[in-house]
Amino acid sequence: PDLVLQLFVERALAAVSLSTSPLDTQERLATEFAQSSTTLLAGLDALTLPPGSKSSLAREPQGALRVDYGGSAVELPGLAVPARSWALLRVELDSPLDTSLLLEFLTGRFASYSRLARGVQRPLAGGEGRVVYVKLRVPGLSGRIRLHPGLAAGSYRLRSLEVRAVPQ
Repeated sequence: PDLVLQLFVERALAAVSLSTSPLDTQERLATEFAQSSTTLLAGLDALTLPPGSKSSLAREPQGALRVDYGGSAVELPGLAVPARSWALLRVELDSPLDTSLLLEFLTGRFASYSRLARGVQRPLAGGEGRVVYVKLRVPGLSGRIRLHPGLAAGSYRLRSLEVRAVPQ
């Protein structure tokens, strides 16, 4: 038992959501994304703030979306993911510091957001033009997806966002 616990701690397995896989490296997801031709969402126009949000959105002349993040998320519209497919998101953004990008989702069974139970985090290095891929291995994905561009207060710039369907 001590060895099992040590492995869980060293590899951070206790914090790995069932909706993700350790095999989902950024390089592998970039390849899967490039091979998919089924686009579920492209662009930043459909992003909105949830009611009561502590954040603000501002469209910039180059088409980017500045998010002054204060703890609330930006919401993507609901996605119609084809059968036997997963949603794979590609987000390009500028981050003021090293942090994590977080996606929260709903399913037909669970109709409330939960960072721990229904959320996927990916590390995000500070700087400009950072690209993060996130595959949502979520059966029955429904409702709006919440995107937290970073988990620290600050000004983030979303440059592009695209969601494609990839085979399970």
